[in-house]
Amino acid sequence: MIPYLFLIAYLVVLYACLWKLLQKAGKPAWAGLVPVYNIILWLRISGKPWWWVFLFIVPGVNLLMFILMNVNISIVLGEREVKDHVVMVFLPWYKIPQLVFSNKPYVGPIPVEQRKRGRLGQWGDAILFAVIVATVFRTYTFEAFTIPTPSMEKSLLVGDYLFVSKLSYGPRLPLTPMTFPFTHHTMPFTTSTPSFVTWFSQPYRRLPGLGSPQRGDALVFNFPEGDTVVANFQNQSYY
Repeated sequence: MIPYLFLIAYLVVLYACLWKLLQKAGKPAWAGLVPVYNIILWLRISGKPWWWVFLFIVPGVNLLMFILMNVNISIVLGEREVKDHVVMVFLPWYKIPQLVFSNKPYVGPIPVEQRKRGRLGQWGDAILFAVIVATVFRTYTFEAFTIPTPSMEKSLLVGDYLFVSKLSYGPRLPLTPMTFPFTHHTMPFTTSTPSFVTWFSQPYRRLPGLGSPQRGDALVFNFPEGDTVVANFQNQSYY
């Protein structure tokens, strides 16, 4: 419950400040009060493509997008030091109104020719973009699942991968959006450490699919809820 209160407080603060940010950038103030349109303008004045607006509706990815765009508020208003970005990431409830309603003018995004990024920064940008795109595809289109137990030994081996279409019956929205990328249940190189946090979760929801399950279809199920045998003894053979 507490994480949702922080999220709601952040959205209220952001919504109350966008009109002023857009006004500083030469846009009409009323546009900051129009849902979706204000996000598109926010992207434009930050030098980002408008189609990023669709990433704001993807659970998990939208959290990264808000953090990224918070940092861009700091950039377009002239605060471009690392310490400014850190404060914007961890204290947006304070930093956004303090900065937006200050006397600092809109200076725009950093021109491409002035961006001095080392090899590490370039790799970081590329990896972040790849993670976001891969997460969207993995969550809503298809995903590789690993065979965890030898119960299907004569047709599939433990460790084999199945590429499963999530569009067929409708992708399920993530129950725990805050998770380590590209993991199913446990952290890499561990046997039982969860790869997700449970203090920020959402109820079960599923998007419409292209069809419904038919007799004879091959289906893939998640780990059984609370089944420590499957989670902790994946290499144990019973055959």
